[in-house]
Amino acid sequence: GEPIPFDLLFHAGTAGELRHRWPLEDPRVAGVPLHYHLLSYALPIEAADRAGAPLLDPLLALAPPLWVALLGLQLANAGRVLFRDGRAGAIGAGVALFHTDPGAFLGLSPGAFNSHLATGIFGSPTTVCGLVLLAGLAISLEGWLERGDARHLAACGLLALAASGAKTTVMPVVLGGLALAAGHALALRRPVGLRRWAVALAVTALCAAPLTL
Repeated sequence: GEPIPFDLLFHAGTAGELRHRWPLEDPRVAGVPLHYHLLSYALPIEAADRAGAPLLDPLLALAPPLWVALLGLQLANAGRVLFRDGRAGAIGAGVALFHTDPGAFLGLSPGAFNSHLATGIFGSPTTVCGLVLLAGLAISLEGWLERGDARHLAACGLLALAASGAKTTVMPVVLGGLALAAGHALALRRPVGLRRWAVALAVTALCAAPLTL
């Protein structure tokens, strides 16, 4: 068989640290505290504990297909909700899961466009889990902005917290987009839209801050 990629060895070491030690230390540098997003490791660790099995089995063999399947479903849901068309969701999920480097069609060398999306989806538990939660957050944000009900706003806060716990780089992008949208509503003098964008920004920022900063 082929050797395990370095990124997966990194995730295996970090997940093993979460399973076996508290307070957490960097498994690569003894005595150094570990500061990393850890939520995506929770499910494989719980599965390994309940089965009494090595962590690598659920982490590297069982969890990845689950995360990828969930990402496809959530992207399809997000496309259907945002564009009011199920076909848009199917296309979005297909592009994310089955995309390829366009350089192959232009006669360029592999990796010419330097895309790391495939590595993130199929080789990084933290990235794919963060994207699953990001898609869910987009759906909840649409519900809040469209209807202004507290249920969707609460979901936004919960998903923002979870997304930041799975992949800390997800929420700064979301918060930047919300800030731009709020500024756009302010410039166009749309008070209802401005209030909802501003509230969404405040709630997601407060919920994501503990695990992002």
